[in-house]
Amino acid sequence: MTRGPSAIALFLLCLAVAPAAQSRFLGECDITFESGRFEGPTRYPWAIRLCGARESVFLKWDAKLEKLDTGWTELQRATSAADWATYRSKWAELLPLMQELEAAAGGTHRSAAGAGRVLGLYRTDLGARLHQAGSGAAANLDASSARILAGLNVARASVAAGIGVEAMLESKQLGHCFVLGVAAAESDKVLSEYRAQARQRRLEEARQDPRPATRRPGKPPRRRHDPCTGPSTAV
Repeated sequence: MTRGPSAIALFLLCLAVAPAAQSRFLGECDITFESGRFEGPTRYPWAIRLCGARESVFLKWDAKLEKLDTGWTELQRATSAADWATYRSKWAELLPLMQELEAAAGGTHRSAAGAGRVLGLYRTDLGARLHQAGSGAAANLDASSARILAGLNVARASVAAGIGVEAMLESKQLGHCFVLGVAAAESDKVLSEYRAQARQRRLEEARQDPRPATRRPGKPPRRRHDPCTGPSTAV
Protein backbone atom coordinates (compact mmCIF):
# COMPACT_ATOMS: atom_id res chain seq x y z
CA MET A 1 0.00 0.00 0.00
CA THR A 2 1.38 3.43 -0.95
CA ARG A 3 0.74 6.72 0.74
CA GLY A 4 -0.57 9.67 -1.25
CA PRO A 5 1.21 13.05 -1.16
CA SER A 6 -1.25 14.43 1.40
CA ALA A 7 -0.64 11.50 3.76
CA ILE A 8 3.12 11.93 3.49
CA ALA A 9 2.83 15.67 4.10
CA LEU A 10 0.69 15.07 7.18
CA PHE A 11 3.20 12.53 8.49
CA LEU A 12 6.10 14.95 8.00
CA LEU A 13 4.08 17.76 9.57
CA CYS A 14 3.60 15.68 12.73
CA LEU A 15 7.34 14.98 12.90
CA ALA A 16 8.22 18.64 12.45
CA VAL A 17 5.62 20.24 14.68
CA ALA A 18 5.52 17.82 17.62
CA PRO A 19 9.10 18.50 18.81
CA ALA A 20 8.77 22.20 18.01
CA ALA A 21 6.35 22.66 20.89
CA GLN A 22 9.13 21.62 23.29
CA SER A 23 11.54 24.30 22.09
CA ARG A 24 11.02 27.27 24.40
CA PHE A 25 14.22 29.30 24.53
CA LEU A 26 14.76 29.34 20.77
CA GLY A 27 11.12 29.47 19.71
CA GLU A 28 9.44 27.52 16.94
CA CYS A 29 9.73 27.34 13.16
CA ASP A 30 6.63 28.74 11.42
CA ILE A 31 5.82 26.34 8.59
CA THR A 32 3.24 28.67 7.04
CA PHE A 33 5.69 31.57 7.01
CA GLU A 34 8.53 29.45 5.62
CA SER A 35 6.32 28.07 2.84
CA GLY A 36 6.68 31.52 1.24
CA ARG A 37 10.21 30.53 0.26
CA PHE A 38 8.86 27.88 -2.10
CA GLU A 39 6.45 27.71 -5.03
CA GLY A 40 3.91 25.27 -6.36
CA PRO A 41 1.91 22.47 -4.76
CA THR A 42 4.96 21.05 -2.95
CA ARG A 43 5.73 24.25 -1.05
CA TYR A 44 4.37 22.92 2.25
CA PRO A 45 6.30 19.62 2.18
CA TRP A 46 9.45 21.64 1.45
CA ALA A 47 8.65 24.07 4.28
CA ILE A 48 8.13 21.10 6.61
CA ARG A 49 11.56 19.75 5.65
CA LEU A 50 13.13 23.15 6.21
CA CYS A 51 11.52 23.48 9.64
CA GLY A 52 12.53 19.94 10.50
CA ALA A 53 16.17 20.76 9.77
CA ARG A 54 15.97 23.93 11.84
CA GLU A 55 14.17 22.28 14.75
CA SER A 56 16.73 19.48 14.96
CA VAL A 57 19.32 22.16 15.76
CA PHE A 58 17.01 23.99 18.17
CA LEU A 59 16.20 20.84 20.11
CA LYS A 60 19.88 19.99 20.50
CA TRP A 61 20.74 23.40 21.99
CA ASP A 62 17.54 24.74 23.53
CA ALA A 63 17.93 23.28 27.03
CA LYS A 64 21.66 24.09 27.07
CA LEU A 65 21.11 27.75 26.26
CA GLU A 66 18.33 27.93 28.82
CA LYS A 67 20.72 26.48 31.41
CA LEU A 68 23.27 29.19 30.58
CA ASP A 69 20.51 31.77 30.87
CA THR A 70 19.56 30.71 34.40
CA GLY A 71 23.15 29.88 35.31
CA TRP A 72 24.56 33.36 34.88
CA THR A 73 21.93 34.80 37.25
CA GLU A 74 22.85 32.16 39.85
CA LEU A 75 26.51 33.09 39.50
CA GLN A 76 25.55 36.73 39.94
CA ARG A 77 23.65 35.95 43.14
CA ALA A 78 26.59 33.95 44.48
CA THR A 79 28.90 36.85 43.70
CA SER A 80 26.66 39.33 45.50
CA ALA A 81 26.59 37.05 48.55
CA ALA A 82 30.34 36.29 48.33
CA ASP A 83 29.33 32.61 48.39
CA TRP A 84 32.35 31.22 46.60
CA ALA A 85 31.53 27.58 47.30
CA THR A 86 28.23 27.94 45.43
CA TYR A 87 29.98 29.92 42.71
CA ARG A 88 32.55 27.16 42.19
CA SER A 89 29.87 24.47 42.10
CA LYS A 90 27.74 26.36 39.56
CA TRP A 91 30.77 27.24 37.42
CA ALA A 92 31.78 23.58 37.28
CA GLU A 93 28.25 22.74 36.16
CA LEU A 94 28.20 25.35 33.40
CA LEU A 95 31.78 25.07 32.11
CA PRO A 96 31.07 21.95 29.97
CA LEU A 97 28.32 23.87 28.16
CA MET A 98 30.74 26.66 27.29
CA GLN A 99 33.30 24.08 26.19
CA GLU A 100 30.69 22.48 23.95
CA LEU A 101 29.89 25.85 22.41
CA GLU A 102 33.58 26.51 21.80
CA ALA A 103 34.09 23.08 20.24
CA ALA A 104 31.07 23.50 17.93
CA ALA A 105 32.08 27.01 16.87
CA GLY A 106 35.66 25.94 16.17
CA GLY A 107 34.79 22.60 14.57
CA THR A 108 31.95 21.37 12.40
CA HIS A 109 30.09 24.68 12.45
CA ARG A 110 33.01 27.10 12.23
CA SER A 111 31.56 28.67 9.07
CA ALA A 112 28.15 29.34 10.67
CA ALA A 113 27.14 32.91 11.44
CA GLY A 114 28.15 33.80 14.99
CA ALA A 115 30.91 31.19 15.30
CA GLY A 116 33.67 33.80 15.15
CA ARG A 117 32.16 35.82 17.99
CA VAL A 118 31.92 32.75 20.24
CA LEU A 119 35.57 31.91 19.58
CA GLY A 120 36.56 35.54 20.07
CA LEU A 121 34.98 35.54 23.52
CA TYR A 122 36.70 32.37 24.69
CA ARG A 123 40.07 32.73 22.97
CA THR A 124 40.68 36.49 23.09
CA ASP A 125 38.23 38.69 25.01
CA LEU A 126 37.96 36.69 28.23
CA GLY A 127 41.72 36.31 28.57
CA ALA A 128 42.24 40.03 27.91
CA ARG A 129 39.79 40.98 30.66
CA LEU A 130 41.55 38.72 33.14
CA HIS A 131 44.92 40.17 32.16
CA GLN A 132 43.65 43.73 32.63
CA ALA A 133 42.32 42.73 36.07
CA GLY A 134 45.78 41.49 37.07
CA SER A 135 44.95 37.79 36.96
CA GLY A 136 47.46 36.94 34.23
CA ALA A 137 47.01 36.11 30.57
CA ALA A 138 44.85 33.25 29.30
CA ALA A 139 44.70 32.12 25.67
CA ASN A 140 41.68 29.80 25.78
CA LEU A 141 38.57 28.93 27.76
CA ASP A 142 40.18 26.32 29.98
CA ALA A 143 43.00 28.64 30.97
CA SER A 144 40.54 31.48 31.64
CA SER A 145 38.39 29.18 33.76
CA ALA A 146 41.39 28.26 35.87
CA ARG A 147 42.26 31.96 36.32
CA ILE A 148 38.70 32.79 37.42
CA LEU A 149 38.57 29.98 39.98
CA ALA A 150 42.03 30.87 41.30
CA GLY A 151 40.89 34.48 41.62
CA LEU A 152 38.20 33.42 44.09
CA ASN A 153 40.93 32.70 46.64
CA VAL A 154 42.22 36.28 46.87
CA ALA A 155 40.94 39.36 48.70
CA ARG A 156 39.38 40.87 45.56
CA ALA A 157 37.56 37.68 44.63
CA SER A 158 34.57 39.62 43.38
CA VAL A 159 36.65 40.94 40.45
CA ALA A 160 37.36 37.48 39.05
CA ALA A 161 33.83 36.38 39.88
CA GLY A 162 32.39 39.38 38.02
CA ILE A 163 34.42 38.54 34.92
CA GLY A 164 33.02 35.03 35.09
CA VAL A 165 29.45 36.32 35.38
CA GLU A 166 29.96 38.57 32.36
CA ALA A 167 31.45 35.69 30.37
CA MET A 168 28.49 33.47 31.20
CA LEU A 169 26.00 36.13 30.13
CA GLU A 170 27.83 36.64 26.85
CA SER A 171 28.00 32.86 26.36
CA LYS A 172 24.23 32.78 26.48
CA GLN A 173 23.81 35.76 24.15
CA LEU A 174 26.48 34.82 21.61
CA GLY A 175 25.55 31.14 21.86
CA HIS A 176 21.98 32.04 20.98
CA CYS A 177 23.08 33.87 17.83
CA PHE A 178 25.50 31.08 16.91
CA VAL A 179 22.81 28.41 17.20
CA LEU A 180 20.54 30.53 15.00
CA GLY A 181 23.42 30.62 12.52
CA VAL A 182 23.78 26.83 12.61
CA ALA A 183 20.03 26.43 12.12
CA ALA A 184 20.13 28.83 9.17
CA ALA A 185 22.95 26.81 7.60
CA GLU A 186 20.91 23.62 7.91
CA SER A 187 17.89 25.40 6.42
CA ASP A 188 20.05 26.58 3.52
CA LYS A 189 20.87 22.96 2.67
CA VAL A 190 17.17 22.28 2.15
CA LEU A 191 16.81 25.47 0.09
CA SER A 192 19.80 24.50 -2.07
CA GLU A 193 18.27 21.11 -2.77
CA TYR A 194 14.94 22.71 -3.65
CA ARG A 195 16.59 25.18 -6.03
CA ALA A 196 18.65 22.45 -7.68
CA GLN A 197 15.52 20.39 -8.29
CA ALA A 198 13.65 23.45 -9.59
CA ARG A 199 16.48 24.19 -12.05
CA GLN A 200 16.52 20.58 -13.23
CA ARG A 201 12.76 20.64 -13.69
CA ARG A 202 12.97 23.83 -15.76
CA LEU A 203 15.68 22.30 -17.96
CA GLU A 204 13.56 19.22 -18.58
CA GLU A 205 10.53 21.37 -19.41
CA ALA A 206 12.64 23.44 -21.80
CA ARG A 207 13.80 20.31 -23.63
CA GLN A 208 10.21 19.16 -24.03
CA ASP A 209 8.94 22.59 -25.11
CA PRO A 210 11.39 24.56 -27.32
CA ARG A 211 9.38 27.79 -27.00
CA PRO A 212 11.12 30.49 -24.89
CA ALA A 213 10.03 30.23 -21.28
CA THR A 214 8.33 33.21 -19.72
CA ARG A 215 10.36 34.27 -16.73
CA ARG A 216 8.24 34.95 -13.68
CA PRO A 217 9.28 37.86 -11.47
CA GLY A 218 10.95 36.75 -8.28
CA LYS A 219 9.31 37.31 -4.93
CA PRO A 220 10.64 40.18 -2.85
CA PRO A 221 12.50 38.98 0.26
CA ARG A 222 10.37 38.53 3.34
CA ARG A 223 11.69 40.22 6.42
CA ARG A 224 11.60 39.18 10.04
CA HIS A 225 13.15 40.59 13.20
CA ASP A 226 16.61 39.16 13.94
CA PRO A 227 18.16 40.05 17.33
CA CYS A 228 21.62 38.99 16.13
CA THR A 229 21.97 41.01 12.93
CA GLY A 230 19.69 44.00 13.39
CA PRO A 231 16.06 45.05 13.38
CA SER A 232 15.13 42.87 10.43
CA THR A 233 16.62 40.36 8.02
CA ALA A 234 15.66 39.07 4.60
CA VAL A 235 14.50 35.46 4.58
